[in-house]
Amino acid sequence: NSSHHFRVSANGHFKLSKIVNGKFVDITGWKKSSKINKANKSNRLSIEKRGNILYCYINGASVYKSAFEPFGGNRVGLRIDKDQAVEFDNVIVTVER
Repeated sequence: NSSHHFRVSANGHFKLSKIVNGKFVDITGWKKSSKINKANKSNRLSIEKRGNILYCYINGASVYKSAFEPFGGNRVGLRIDKDQAVEFDNVIVTVER
């Protein structure tokens, strides 16, 4: 029961975390970013793995990178918390070959 999460908040923060054996483990903790559009404005999030580095982007700007930690599974999920509206457009998932 493991997963990774790239989250943004409406007040301009992001966080990278994972669930390991049912428990949340912070990878970054909440970090403030001027790249996040606040107050009900849309944001474009993307994650890219190149080689052994994981890159996180908000609205096209790189906001975090770290060594990639391998994980298993063959599913991708999208999630929102609390009172937020969300719209997904052009969700693209590819497998590195």
